[in-house]
Amino acid sequence: MTLTPGVGLAMALAIASLFVLNRAPSFAMQANPTPETIEFLRIARGELAAGGELKEATTYLRSLALTQRLRTARAALYDDDARIGYLSANTLIEHGRAQQAVPGLAAIIASGRNDTQLHGRMGYDWVHSDDEALFLRMAIMINRYLLANLARYGGDQRARVEATLMGGLLEKPSQPFSKERAEKVIIDWQGKLSRQQRESRRTSR
Repeated sequence: MTLTPGVGLAMALAIASLFVLNRAPSFAMQANPTPETIEFLRIARGELAAGGELKEATTYLRSLALTQRLRTARAALYDDDARIGYLSANTLIEHGRAQQAVPGLAAIIASGRNDTQLHGRMGYDWVHSDDEALFLRMAIMINRYLLANLARYGGDQRARVEATLMGGLLEKPSQPFSKERAEKVIIDWQGKLSRQQRESRRTSR
């Protein structure tokens, strides 16, 4: 069965709405944080307090066995400091768990911490990844999630989400928000991603 872009998008939004909006047990709420999570957050918060850039925390996280690494990343995804949450999200993305990272990334965007703590740099490392399609895939997933859960945002959060839906992560919106325009942005990105993937397959033959 072939789906039109509009139908495909509607199905994708319905699936995305099943995610719990910007909510997961924070580290402070977990009854039994693992020793690895405790150590990771100790290192990360110490580095940040000293003006560091999470290099030691990244090294520690990468030193863990994969199961422990992913468990730690999930536990820290909703940390109050977006720098820790973003590192955790990228760890999940690196290991093929991008969908698990999306709600945490959406929480960073809606709260304004992409601007105040990440200084608007969410996505820059995806652009410069060896995976040329990573940024576009992540942008599509994030916007699908935000649009599917739009009604749950209010006030300043709603304004930030609408701006992201219209302009993406790295660009300012050029038009006023509407759901129809936001859907078209996603459809256009999906088309661009499909063309990019076809070209990649063609050149790899």
